[in-house]
Amino acid sequence: MEANQSYTVRTQLNRSTGINIVQLPQLPNFELPTKATKVSEVLEIVNFRARVSINSLAPSPLPNYLLEDSETDRLMKTLSLEWNSPRKQLNLLLIDGMGNTLLGSISLLNTSGYPFKIYDLKQVYSKADKVFIGNNARLGLQLQDVGYGLLASDDSVDIWCDFIRTISYFIPQIININVAPAQNTVIPNITIQNLIQGGSTTPTPTPTPTPTPPTNDEDDEMPLKLISTDYTAVDRDRILISDSSIIITLPANPAEGTEIEIIGTEEAIINMNGSPFEGQDVQEIKTGNSQAGILHGGGKLIFGKSAYSSELTWFVYPLGTASFRAFESQWAD
Repeated sequence: MEANQSYTVRTQLNRSTGINIVQLPQLPNFELPTKATKVSEVLEIVNFRARVSINSLAPSPLPNYLLEDSETDRLMKTLSLEWNSPRKQLNLLLIDGMGNTLLGSISLLNTSGYPFKIYDLKQVYSKADKVFIGNNARLGLQLQDVGYGLLASDDSVDIWCDFIRTISYFIPQIININVAPAQNTVIPNITIQNLIQGGSTTPTPTPTPTPTPPTNDEDDEMPLKLISTDYTAVDRDRILISDSSIIITLPANPAEGTEIEIIGTEEAIINMNGSPFEGQDVQEIKTGNSQAGILHGGGKLIFGKSAYSSELTWFVYPLGTASFRAFESQWAD
């Protein structure tokens, strides 16, 4: 099951911000239905912009383009003006359990003849149309002094960001199987008088057989195993990772067609146990919501032949729901 929520977050950077890191978003807790367990949580950045007004610096001149300038010449002049003029600097960070990662910076100028300038910060994080972060990560904004100070009292940077929050969860289903009890064998009351008078006995009724509960061999009907410590998987396992930093070890010498399903957003390590992954000789891969995770939210690992290799290898078969996505492969060290 999925729940989608939309949020708009606004904040302002000014003189009092200093070099403090401003984290986005700070979202309220999501109330799960009764007995529900959260599987994954993903934030899509729909819109992320900054309205910048810098008045404490001298206005920057316009680029001096010539008619004979090529596109490259014009680009170089623009970049030189943007990064060599008196300016402030805004750094954009990705904050997760591994620390703060600098993804890019923008130069804040006093735009000549214009009271403010609008920056698309989403393009700094990614050029893709859709940008996602996991619930273990936050966006960070930090001002940096590059020789012209931080924001002054007449400077302002207004930030607004629109998010779509998608939470996947499941509610365990309790299935009652009614089994008819076996009938008791009726033992007739036989006396010596009955036998002497040639009396007959009542035949013993045949007990009604106990019905066998129905079986289902479909993979999706296999129960989930809630794993919070290191675990060695077996064929057809469905594993729900409930804690980070655990190691899931795949079966040694797996047979062709072996399947292991991994569900959860916690960052865990999958030990390949001597078998290749997507045709490559790697020792382990990672899971999690960060873009370094191969399994984003969950997916199936299948041992067989694929487009990656004509030899037997493990490969990822992503689940079909919107919250399960496979990111571009990045091998673990």
